[in-house]
Amino acid sequence: MGLLLWRMYYGNWRMYRYGADGMLFSLLWHLGCYLCLLAAPFPVIRNPTLLTSRIYCGGLFYMLISNFLMIGLSYHAFNTHLYLTENVAWLALSISTLIAIVSGGIFFSYVPESHRKTFYEVKTFKEHVATYKWNQTSDTDHKHREVDTKEEVRALLPTWCSIHYLPTELLIEYYKRNWAEWVADPPEWFDADFRAMIPRELLVEVPENLWEDEVALVAR
Repeated sequence: MGLLLWRMYYGNWRMYRYGADGMLFSLLWHLGCYLCLLAAPFPVIRNPTLLTSRIYCGGLFYMLISNFLMIGLSYHAFNTHLYLTENVAWLALSISTLIAIVSGGIFFSYVPESHRKTFYEVKTFKEHVATYKWNQTSDTDHKHREVDTKEEVRALLPTWCSIHYLPTELLIEYYKRNWAEWVADPPEWFDADFRAMIPRELLVEVPENLWEDEVALVAR
C-alpha cells in the first residue's frame, strides 16, 4: 500500500501500456505485483524505471534493514534456533550485508559524478519516455515489425505507451511537422491501425482532413 501511495504521489501508478492504463486494471496490476513480490521477490519486478529511482533506492535500503528485523523476529517468535543458531544467523547476515554495502559503494564510486544523482532523484516513467525512449534508435511497431530510426520510434510511442506517460508537447509538435509528409508518402507502419491508435489530442496541430477517417477515404 505504501508503495502504491508513493507512486500515486509521483503520478507513476497507472499501467504504462497502451489500452491497459484504466484505473481498475492499474490497481489490479499493483495487487498482482505485490503478490509476486511476496512469493518470489526477484529484483526484476523492482524496476527503477517503473518505481522511480528514488523509490527504488529507498527500497534497497529497506530490504537491507528489514533483513535484520526478520532475523530478530524469527528467533524471538518462532523456533528458528532449531535449524540455525542465532549467533550464526546474525554473523552470516552481517557479513553478507557488509559485502553488499561495500560492493555498492565501489560501484557507485565509478559512476560519473554528473550521473550519480540519477540513482536517487525522482525520475518518473514519463521522464523516462521523454528522454531515453524519445532518443532510442530501434524498436518494433504496433505489428511487431522492426524499426531502426529515431524518427520512427518517436512516431510509434503512442502505439504502446499510455497517454499518461507520453511527452505530449513534443509529440504534438512532431506530428505537426511530419504527418502531412507521411500521408503523401506513407511508411510501412503508417497504416489505418496506427492512425486509429494516435490520440486526437496529439493531432491538434494536424489538419483534420489528414486524420484517420479522411485518410481512409482517400485510400479507398
